[in-house]
Amino acid sequence: MSLQGTSPRRGLTSISSKLNKVLGDTDGMQTKITRLMNSCIDTGIDLEEADEEAQVDMLETSMRTLVDLQKRLDIEKDTLKGMRIQLQASQPDSDVDWVALYDETNESTWASWQNDLSEHEKYGKHPVYRKFREALWSVKNDGPLPSMFEEDGDDDEVVLGAQKISLYCPLSRQLFDNPMQSSECGHSFSKSAVISYIRQQNQGEAPCPVPGCDAVLKLATLLPNRLLARKVDNHLISANDKDNDNEYEEVDE
Repeated sequence: MSLQGTSPRRGLTSISSKLNKVLGDTDGMQTKITRLMNSCIDTGIDLEEADEEAQVDMLETSMRTLVDLQKRLDIEKDTLKGMRIQLQASQPDSDVDWVALYDETNESTWASWQNDLSEHEKYGKHPVYRKFREALWSVKNDGPLPSMFEEDGDDDEVVLGAQKISLYCPLSRQLFDNPMQSSECGHSFSKSAVISYIRQQNQGEAPCPVPGCDAVLKLATLLPNRLLARKVDNHLISANDKDNDNEYEEVDE
């Protein structure tokens, strides 16, 4: 990306416009990465069920690569936002080397993230990566996901604790049926309920109905949530065996 302009004020305006465009492009790439990571979860479930251990290991490496790429984009986005603020405060005759500033800030922050954080901090706290590991674990095991990183000895770096998630659709108020997850906000809904809800708006999109969520739901951004579907199935089996009508299930965060 070229951040250099021509004349003083025109140059700053040109750079600012380019920054805005790149920020928009970065948001688009982040969305695509999140969708790809969620697709890896489904693939991982299939491979784990087929006992394809080598393929599962390769997929996990790919997931970590995607986490790295996502973080790299986060860093670049923060750098661009900071530069935009500096540009707005700059004088027309500013002699700031914006290209050098961009490169130096990115590399310094990236090196710090790579070298100063533990594996748990980089990957174990990433919500989609943890969801991926939980999905693999749930194929052949019951109960919460155990520690992923044995080298982390502190309690707060091993298990983040349990979280209660509802197995009931926020729209239908019934147990999830063919749950679909929004790649924009992560909330899930029964397929028929969310499709009907979106179509009722007559605009191809609708505000997320979960209180406090500002995301917009679109049919194109809905993905099957097989992990949640599995939890609902397990809940129904447990309910039949134990006559347990509790709508919540303990899951690892």
